[in-house]
Amino acid sequence: MAAAGQVLAQTPIPTEMPSACMVRADVNGRLSMSGCPVSGAECIYSKTSDCAICCLLGTILYITDWVFVVLIALVMVFVLMGAFSILTAAGDTVKITKGKNYILWAAIGFGIGLLSRAVPSIVRFLVVGK
Repeated sequence: MAAAGQVLAQTPIPTEMPSACMVRADVNGRLSMSGCPVSGAECIYSKTSDCAICCLLGTILYITDWVFVVLIALVMVFVLMGAFSILTAAGDTVKITKGKNYILWAAIGFGIGLLSRAVPSIVRFLVVGK
């Protein structure tokens, strides 16, 4: 435990503000933000006044893309588990109900996954106002 504290204590504290940020997703194409650099490029604060917004929205797009992928993978697993439970129930109502519940939770997860794709547009509307 003390070693972790020593490592943190030795980390230098930055004394100057960063001059650029990395855009992690295609903000121009997906959110119609003109003036943002392409995905993977640096946005230099002195060249573009909207760098902070571009980097924020790019990071939100990047995170919601990963959330969507993970949720869709979980949805597929839950649907398969529900289908397997229903197919192997052999008339047992408890197993059939369990399988239906798996599929119901998969549908709810799919809905949340679709809503996660709308988060960047909502944030853009709240931050930029367009």
